[in-house]
Amino acid sequence: MFFSRLPNLEYSANRRSFQFTDQDFVVAKNIFKSYSLSKGLTATNLFFEAQLEDGDRPEYVSQRYYNNPFFDWAVLLFNNVKNVEEDWYMDNEKFEKYMYKKYTDPWAIKHWITKELKNAEGEIVQPKGIIVYYDETDVDSYSKRYIRTYDDGQGQIVEVIAKGLDAVEPVTHWEHESYLNDEKSRIQLIDPRFIEDFAQLFEVSVGYRTNAYLTSNKLKKTLNSGNIFSNISV
Repeated sequence: MFFSRLPNLEYSANRRSFQFTDQDFVVAKNIFKSYSLSKGLTATNLFFEAQLEDGDRPEYVSQRYYNNPFFDWAVLLFNNVKNVEEDWYMDNEKFEKYMYKKYTDPWAIKHWITKELKNAEGEIVQPKGIIVYYDETDVDSYSKRYIRTYDDGQGQIVEVIAKGLDAVEPVTHWEHESYLNDEKSRIQLIDPRFIEDFAQLFEVSVGYRTNAYLTSNKLKKTLNSGNIFSNISV
């Protein structure tokens, strides 16, 4: 359904210059056009957040919310998914296979992040989750000096230094990738009342604007000149 909505172009894989005849041009879908939604659009009340379940595919989500599996392309577009294998949420089994394929040791430390530290008044003096440099062989490689209390009962300010594992904690490849995968499980969808309108608007929007580069059939024309992307205006 997605490709049926894309505009056509005339393409020649054999020639590198326009000359003599148009007979070796063929009509094909312009799959090289790219599309994205404004980041602010999904923040409007036209959209809502949905939670993916294990085993969910774009077409399943489309069927569940739009009673039509062929709006799967819109589900992907709403969430900027370019490659379903890489950008879509993975269930537990697929995630585990992905991790052991990508990493020799998925449980090795990827980076270090700060721990949350508070003073005696309960004020946060160091937020949690900031990626920092830390060498676990050198406890002094990361430290946080802060005022623990402004009054120790004797009118004295008490300062402390948190260092090493008192101030930071490790994040493994598994934990990091799991966090990213969990983020993908929350997707944005347009309200089912507007999906048909959106599909129609999309089809109109992807068409070519009238200009001198269109053929008499209102198609764009391009050649095989090493990099086809350089020949197509989007």
